[in-house]
Amino acid sequence: MVCYPPPHKCEWLLTVLREPCVETFVYIGEFAGDTGTAALEAELYCNFELMAEAPLPNFINTVYSLTIWRKRKLDKIEKWPLFCHTCKQIPSFGEKFYRDRIVRRLVFCGKCSKSKDML
Repeated sequence: MVCYPPPHKCEWLLTVLREPCVETFVYIGEFAGDTGTAALEAELYCNFELMAEAPLPNFINTVYSLTIWRKRKLDKIEKWPLFCHTCKQIPSFGEKFYRDRIVRRLVFCGKCSKSKDML
């Protein structure tokens, strides 16, 4: 379990996640936000499966959640903490997405954001 890992200082966590004995991982933080790194999110995206997610109490400018992950046995990604609020599609890793300016939990893909006032 890791709670609010500082951005840009998660190399040790990648080493731990790649150990064969690690099967389940609990993450408390904000995806594509104030905690963790893009490398950590890439590792979860490629090698883990999201089992559960629970939103946590947040300030207006944060979107923290508790997520539980299990090492992936399948190639297909079925759940991910970020998905388009309009079309419900899970973005490809690295794909640009946009958060609503007021309701930070609302995320939109590039296609659906063109009609929204959040760019």
